Amino acid sequence: MLCVLSIVLASVLVVQRPSGAALQAPHLVIPASPVQPGGMTFDPITGDLFGTQPFSNSVFVIPKTSGTIFGQHVSANVEVTLDAATGLDSPADVVFDPQGNLYISNAGFSDSITVIGRSDTTVFGQSVSANVAVSLTAATNTITPVGMAFDSHGNLFVEGQNSDGWLSVVAAADGNLFGQGVTANHTTRLTAMTGVNDNSTSVVIDAAGDVLVGLGDSVRILPASTGTRYNTALTANVATDVAGTTPTGTSPANVVIGMAMNAAGDLFYVNQGDATVGVVPGPTTTSIYGQSVSPNVATVLTTTTSGLGLPMGAAIDTDGNFFVGDTVFKGNSPFLYVIAATSTTVFGQTFPANVMTGWTSSALLHFPAGVTSDNQGNVFVIDHALGEVIVYPSRTGSLFGQDVTAGVPVALNASASPQLNSGISIDAEGNLFLADDTNNEVRVLPRTSGTLFGQSMNANSLTVLNAATGLSSPTSLAFDPNGNLFIGNMSGGTQVTVLPAVSGTIYGQSVVANTSVALAALSTIGRASAMAFDPQGNLVILDQDGPPSAWVLPATTGTFFGQAVTANTVTEFQILSNVETATAVMFDAVGNLYYASVSQNSNSSVGETISILSKNSGTFYGQSVTPNVPTVLVSGNSDIFTRGMTLDPQGNLFFTSLSGLWELDGPRVAPVPAVTVATLAATGTPLFLGTGVGLLLLLLGGVVMTRSRRKAFSSR
Repeated sequence: MLCVLSIVLASVLVVQRPSGAALQAPHLVIPASPVQPGGMTFDPITGDLFGTQPFSNSVFVIPKTSGTIFGQHVSANVEVTLDAATGLDSPADVVFDPQGNLYISNAGFSDSITVIGRSDTTVFGQSVSANVAVSLTAATNTITPVGMAFDSHGNLFVEGQNSDGWLSVVAAADGNLFGQGVTANHTTRLTAMTGVNDNSTSVVIDAAGDVLVGLGDSVRILPASTGTRYNTALTANVATDVAGTTPTGTSPANVVIGMAMNAAGDLFYVNQGDATVGVVPGPTTTSIYGQSVSPNVATVLTTTTSGLGLPMGAAIDTDGNFFVGDTVFKGNSPFLYVIAATSTTVFGQTFPANVMTGWTSSALLHFPAGVTSDNQGNVFVIDHALGEVIVYPSRTGSLFGQDVTAGVPVALNASASPQLNSGISIDAEGNLFLADDTNNEVRVLPRTSGTLFGQSMNANSLTVLNAATGLSSPTSLAFDPNGNLFIGNMSGGTQVTVLPAVSGTIYGQSVVANTSVALAALSTIGRASAMAFDPQGNLVILDQDGPPSAWVLPATTGTFFGQAVTANTVTEFQILSNVETATAVMFDAVGNLYYASVSQNSNSSVGETISILSKNSGTFYGQSVTPNVPTVLVSGNSDIFTRGMTLDPQGNLFFTSLSGLWELDGPRVAPVPAVTVATLAATGTPLFLGTGVGLLLLLLGGVVMTRSRRKAFSSR
């Protein structure tokens, strides 16, 4: 099942593409647990659980034992991102063939199926190498492939989710399937499977060889033979709906997403509309997970009627334990639930029989959001789901009263809060500021005891900043070179709030120290999703109200990257407004501007790039740049919902994504003063880099992107 992502794009700005050295690749520093798992399956050989992450173009694995999976060293019961699963595009489902080769459906614009060989072998007439992802050449004309399943003869069935819906088979041998001739190693659309639509999601094949497909409002079956199964009269090769599988819910939609079948022939289906799991019991089944049922009569599993939020994928292990994936957007909720057939231990956790119970992830991060770093190179990441801060220490010692070890990430105990924080920044003194977008507050974790914005505070004690008032869904924080705190609001009509450090004038507006005020110069901005200051005090804002746009509020009259600007007068920043969906922005201390964007090219392929606007000619990460001309530094597919980036004193770029905290190694230079999140040089401390920095795709939270020709999953 697929979470298909759609993108509302603006006009196109031509940027200078890399023409020389290859682009550097970032590496994952702190992995995060899956946020929205899609299709799931168990490795039939090892029992490891595999699942897709459509939002991050990746596959996760929970290993049953320590060892090696597709060439990657793993630890038992610790979920990891599968390194071998590269080049994915909105992966929807995963499935294994009998030989243990892994197949992944790409429901994005690539319209393809990826295969990773368990060993050097041949699949559907194609040579594949062990642990290397390649596109399955036999899978052709698979528009928006989602669900997949193998039958007992090695035929691969693929369900599509485009406008008319379809069911295809990649045949293992010449022959006849459902009354239609098929050719080995070729894809054939099965005309007998009628009634599928653009809500089609998952595929299951039962012991009789019937193909069952999850639709928007039912489960549809293409019978291999005539008879009565699932309390439904069936005629061979004639598609019909399975009796009693139509969901009854109304929010967010009546959508059957994931399906799974156990050895007894019980058919389980995830109803995203009701946020429940239904089951059509097999012909002899009278009890499922302690619940009395009637054979062949669809019913809802009562243990699933509460607890799920936006369920998606489903899988059953060889012991009969049922697994269902759930969407994690807030709160300390699991991404995976288990209904154990008997009291047992699965993936390191003991589960009671017949009760849906969340699996506790070992990951430190669950929903990475903002990120910042101090002048020692310690990197701080907000976990939006748990409301706490994870620190990636640069050296062994003490941080906010807590012992830390260099290179070992740990939850910062002093930051623990039930609130859903997203924005984060550090001031020149090393005090940590957090934006609480639920309670419309700003919290401070002081490095030392003292007074901040007129308020007495104790060291290492998380405290609400009383002077930060009038906020409405604050999501971004930035300090200007004078230490004034700017707070970006995503709703409520107050676009940017400023909390002055001293009385005076800010952008032509009189302000009083320690008294919050709406910045009048930005009254026309809709939703300030991200902000950044350059060393001269010019403020750039990304606005996500309607078509995404960008603005600059100049501190002085002159030119800004070649564009004429007037002091204290907000002006649309043409370079960023003309790119397709700018999503994040940052300055270095020299004043070079970095931004992330998402674009769609002429062949409808979606690309994600990081570009630089340099003030001078030079070389950044091996790429030659020209002043005021955007130059791509990073290109490719990455996670969406990425919401933060920062530079450490050595010039390494850290950024968050749904899959965790990433690092793009920069030039190794002598330590320099700190740079804060989203506002490089906001503290007024210069950063001198030999060549510059780049970053990977960032998408500000609150911007849900959907793809124009794809069906999007509902979200809450």
